[in-house]
Amino acid sequence: MSYRAIKNGNIQAHENFMIYSYAICFSAVTLRFWLPILIYFLGSFNTAYLYVGWLSWVPNVLVAYLIVSRKNKNLAINNL
Repeated sequence: MSYRAIKNGNIQAHENFMIYSYAICFSAVTLRFWLPILIYFLGSFNTAYLYVGWLSWVPNVLVAYLIVSRKNKNLAINNL
């Protein structure tokens, strides 16, 4: 979708899609950050792994959403 947006000249949509793409790609790093912490607190790799799958990407997507929302809001205000 990002590629299609930039090919059509829609730079704002491309930037938004790329922010979400980065957030999802960065979930691999987030997973490796959270997994040892959850293993320590939950005491089991299997239990920790059930939670870390969600914990690795949901907060990243929420942060991406906040970034995109704030960016779009600022663009709308500047275009007034």
